[in-house]
Amino acid sequence: MKLSNSQMEQYLQELDACKNASGFPGMLIGIAHRRIANEIKEYLAEKQKIFEKFGTLKPNGGWMISRDSSGFQQAVSEITEIGKIESEIDIPQFSEEEFMEKFQDKSLTAQNYDTLYDIFVRKEGN
Repeated sequence: MKLSNSQMEQYLQELDACKNASGFPGMLIGIAHRRIANEIKEYLAEKQKIFEKFGTLKPNGGWMISRDSSGFQQAVSEITEIGKIESEIDIPQFSEEEFMEKFQDKSLTAQNYDTLYDIFVRKEGN
């Protein structure tokens, strides 16, 4: 499956919300999380450098780029550009029927299922 860096970053955050799943869904969530995390290491490091270059350190240790800062537009442009880069990543894909059958877990919410559906269900043409 082909995903952009920004898509993978979003999926990684959404998979974190599903980490309490067990059984088959839990195993697949773990596999997808690990593969995505490995794939976007370089992107996240580059994004961090952009934050450090244009941003200021917040009291909690994170970085912030103020809309008022002179480098805001440049930072947004650079982050957007590296976020568009696509990579092929091996994430197991299922038909909708297989997904409905195999992804049963009481710890998952409706929002979790929406996320998992987006990640694991085969799209037309794939």
